[in-house]
Amino acid sequence: MMNELAHNKKHVLKATMMIMFIAMVASFVVKPVAAAQDKDFRESPSFRTMNTAIIKGSEKVPEISIGQFLTNIWHTTGIYKIIHQPTDEEIAQAKAENEAYKTANNMLAELKRQLDNFSMALDQPIANIDEYKLHNDKFIENVIEDRVKPKY
Repeated sequence: MMNELAHNKKHVLKATMMIMFIAMVASFVVKPVAAAQDKDFRESPSFRTMNTAIIKGSEKVPEISIGQFLTNIWHTTGIYKIIHQPTDEEIAQAKAENEAYKTANNMLAELKRQLDNFSMALDQPIANIDEYKLHNDKFIENVIEDRVKPKY
């Protein structure tokens, strides 16, 4: 039984080596032939043509740098924050960005509040011109008071 198994292994090994040898010879002998191409031919994107082929619709997309991608991943993970000690310049830059964000956010909140006040004023029914003037004067006073004493 053992002898037959060893004999079968030798046959399988010989057959495998013969197939590999034929494939290797064929790869050297048979050269790919280019088919006729028309003027609108575009290479299909693949690993072989990744530097020359353009995917349809991606002509204006900037190239992606793998190094920059990995650097961005590194800087946005928590491991980097644990290992890296920020410099004074980085701390100052982060504080300035936070202050700019807070200022812009406060300005947007104030604008939203004023627009809400204005829309509420527009929703109020006005019976005559005297009521309109009184309502308008109150609205203007509220806006002026809000500008003098911001609530944020």
